[in-house]
Amino acid sequence: MFRNVAELVERAEREQIKIAEVMIRQEMEVTERSREDIVAQMEKNLQVMEQAVLRGLAGVRSHTGLTGGDATRLQQYIVRGQFLSGETILDAVSKAMAIALKNMLGLVCDPVAGLVEVPCVKRNAIGAANAMIAADMALAGIQSRIPCDEVIEAMFRIGQTMPVALKETAQGGLAATPTARRFEASIFGKPNEKRE
Repeated sequence: MFRNVAELVERAEREQIKIAEVMIRQEMEVTERSREDIVAQMEKNLQVMEQAVLRGLAGVRSHTGLTGGDATRLQQYIVRGQFLSGETILDAVSKAMAIALKNMLGLVCDPVAGLVEVPCVKRNAIGAANAMIAADMALAGIQSRIPCDEVIEAMFRIGQTMPVALKETAQGGLAATPTARRFEASIFGKPNEKRE
């Protein structure tokens, strides 16, 4: 077991194995499942994710209609060759992780209608762009002045002190706007009174 990124990296180096192997071994230990079971579950999860990507690229919309179609827009944009962020997502190291996480500290979770669609899907894209830029910075030799493990600890403390309304309850933030409440009413027939 490891408690932080430094211990994870140290274990991988000491045992001369990849971080992925450390994670598989830990999963075996924690869940008391065989390597075969874990790899099979990973393959199933990957298949689900790949199918979701294909549905997204085909323009399939969510059941609520709040998300869908953006993947086709993004693909068309990329095909035009005028994008700003580059084609390749570079490998990131713990330094890039620290840089990326620092830029996301304090981000609220305010899903409209309690569904992980709006604003979550677009925030994921911003998170991915943030990660790419952080990776480029780390590969250029730029280091976070605050080590990764301290950033993670700070992130935990921020999460502990945030109001409940901003922690995936759909009680605050964008979820509490009049437009979000109208979406919620149209999806479920009425706004959730517990959130009012």
